[in-house]
Amino acid sequence: MAPLMKFAGKELVKLYTYELKDIYLFLKSVANNPESFHIEKADEKRDKLKAIYEQILSLCPLDKTQFEEVKPDVKEENFEPRKQGTSKTDPDFQPRQHIYRRLRRPDDDPGDPKIRVNLNDTWSHHYPLGLQEEKLPYWCHYDLLGLFFSLMGPAQQNSGRFNFFLPLTAVYTRWCFTIGGSRKRTDLHDAQALAFVEKPGHGPAPAIFQCTWGEGEESKVDFSLGASMGGQNFAAKPLPGWKTHLQRARFDLLWNWNDIKSSKWTDSKNVVHDFGFGSSPGKTEFGNCGETYPFIHMLGAHRKEGQDKVEGLALSPSFLIDEDLWNGYSLSKIYAESQTKRDPDDDIGYKYMWSPCPNCKHLITHVDIGMLDRFRPDKTPPSAADLEQGDGSAGKSGSLCRNKLSATSLNCK
Repeated sequence: MAPLMKFAGKELVKLYTYELKDIYLFLKSVANNPESFHIEKADEKRDKLKAIYEQILSLCPLDKTQFEEVKPDVKEENFEPRKQGTSKTDPDFQPRQHIYRRLRRPDDDPGDPKIRVNLNDTWSHHYPLGLQEEKLPYWCHYDLLGLFFSLMGPAQQNSGRFNFFLPLTAVYTRWCFTIGGSRKRTDLHDAQALAFVEKPGHGPAPAIFQCTWGEGEESKVDFSLGASMGGQNFAAKPLPGWKTHLQRARFDLLWNWNDIKSSKWTDSKNVVHDFGFGSSPGKTEFGNCGETYPFIHMLGAHRKEGQDKVEGLALSPSFLIDEDLWNGYSLSKIYAESQTKRDPDDDIGYKYMWSPCPNCKHLITHVDIGMLDRFRPDKTPPSAADLEQGDGSAGKSGSLCRNKLSATSLNCK
């Protein structure tokens, strides 16, 4: 394996260690001047990147405004919306959360929750590599950050699983943990350890971060990043219907994908079920997984050519509990084996690398049953050469950290 590739001209192992201010300034710089980061079709992407950057900011915790360079870019506050024309929190939008939402309208079903996902056209974005008329709605900053990264592609020639896509997914995971959510760590000596002062966000990071990639034009590699459903706040006193509404919004993203709505799945008792909301082989609804946006981008009908070579990986954020992995990227540590197998079909169990869940298996095999092994970590392990080249960061050997992230804050399973 070649040494780790660069992303937008930057070393992945350095991007991995960015803290809150570094992340915001990087996103701002890319949005304002994408050509300086060696991004293809920079002129075409500039307005898109700038819009997505501002949308990400609007859903980040309130401490974003402590940075003078970033403060002017906060055009609106969607994490904790304000009453129109004032600086006061609007109680109708409570509880605060990393979801772009609106209030129920008179023409909505009166049985709907009082707040709804705001499916606004300005928050719907063209596929990173699809037909220009195709758009997908976004409403969470975790997914928007994945889209931002995806628009910075394609990856360069010779970019592969271990020299680019896994470290890139690890960067994405660590950045998502830093820009939003509770950011909880235990036994910290001071708040500066995570480069934030106050006002963190809400809830754990998404349970899974996913990357799907495949051959693109001129031997370059197209890719898409996504996260499982996250950023929501169901509150101590639940909002009636809010959880179902959010799950349904994610499910609806898949409805027109590859005629999936006509598919069927079979349970352990050989009972056949139709694809639908409230009916899935996994523990969550279809669409709630980290694969949702990447699969739509990379495995849709608009991109049939090259699907026989598409690959993917899924990463749990629980690797951030390890102090060494928090401080620096290490392939050998992030690909650590485990006695526990998350999938009984796996040959080997892993701590942080996940095989496709039953829902994702259904989506993959609906496209091509022969593709499944290219998404399984036990079928795509690193070689000795990969491991030698993949540990060139600040990661250190050692046991579990003294200063840990809270497992609860990471939504670990």
